[in-house]
Amino acid sequence: MSDFIVNKVSKTTVTSAIMEEFVRILIEGEVKPGDKIPSEQELVKMLGAGRSSVREVLSALELIGIIERRVGDGTYITDNINSKAFSLIMTIVAQNTSVLFEARKVIEVGLASLAAEKATPTDIQKLNGYLLQMKETIDDKEVFTNIDLNYHLHLTTMCGNSFLQNMMIPLSTFLNAWREKSARSKAAREAAVDCHTKILAKIEERDPIGASAAMFDHLNQIQEFFLKEDQKEV
Repeated sequence: MSDFIVNKVSKTTVTSAIMEEFVRILIEGEVKPGDKIPSEQELVKMLGAGRSSVREVLSALELIGIIERRVGDGTYITDNINSKAFSLIMTIVAQNTSVLFEARKVIEVGLASLAAEKATPTDIQKLNGYLLQMKETIDDKEVFTNIDLNYHLHLTTMCGNSFLQNMMIPLSTFLNAWREKSARSKAAREAAVDCHTKILAKIEERDPIGASAAMFDHLNQIQEFFLKEDQKEV
């Protein structure tokens, strides 16, 4: 194992602080491709943070290909840390979670407006299908979260703008670990269903301004639920 040394974290947004610490290690070259990192349990002790927050950050790093988990062996740094894509991702991530939330707001509020202008009957039918599935899986956080992601990604697709898709898809994928935390309580999932219903209603009415406003309210709500859950671990 490499000399993997992390500092304890003590910021209000624990998950963001853990990610920033990982980014520091990666950018400063303290690890290299092929290095094995400490176990989840060891990282919890080293960082002085909750297990769920550490797990969420590891899941996010795995999603973007920075680490690889090998069953029965451990977790390793991949060759991707030498790529240009990695440099770009780390530049973004090194900011903090609030910056990523802001980026998502700017993009998705605009996407909701475009969706209201460009939605086809098939698109609306598909969104209604996702909404129905969310209601049916309200008690299953994992399944619910995946459907929620598909709902948002379809909004991106139906806008027919490849540039926006190339921006939104990686951002949504990276933030999926945070999405799971914001939907941890049933109350949060019920609120999400209500927001998705309002967004869809505005899209069906061909109301770009209303769809944007509904999306903005939804994203603010997600951020509030995320921060509440995160502060429980401080």
